[in-house]
Amino acid sequence: MDVVVRLTVPAMRTPAELCRFRLAWQSAKEGSRVELVCALELPVLRKAAWEALPVQREVQERSVLLLIARFKREATRCRAIRDREGALRWLQEARRVLSSIPQTTETARESEALSLLERHFAEESWEKFDKMAKFQAHQQRHGKA
Repeated sequence: MDVVVRLTVPAMRTPAELCRFRLAWQSAKEGSRVELVCALELPVLRKAAWEALPVQREVQERSVLLLIARFKREATRCRAIRDREGALRWLQEARRVLSSIPQTTETARESEALSLLERHFAEESWEKFDKMAKFQAHQQRHGKA
């Protein structure tokens, strides 16, 4: 399971706990409930040091793919209220963010899926568009893409 959390953190002069995460699940082996709690605390960095940090490609890719899933859902919401231009803007935004990262096997697959959606949209095959957009978004959110 992948979880992406995006935080907007203001500049800080001293380290501080930014948030806490609590993950709880039922253990398959023992059948008992397991809980893990951890805090996120980041070091204080100067702007130049922050900008010099390397990009984590896997995190960047997963974030973009999850954003695209959200944009597909928004496009279908726009279509549901007959807002063709709004739906088109969401598709264009999906294409823009997809083109902002290096191509991998996964992003190439997403590009093909997005092209098919764009074709259904251009052909005004609304039922196919709506079903496919919702299906693709669901698959991406649940790690089945």
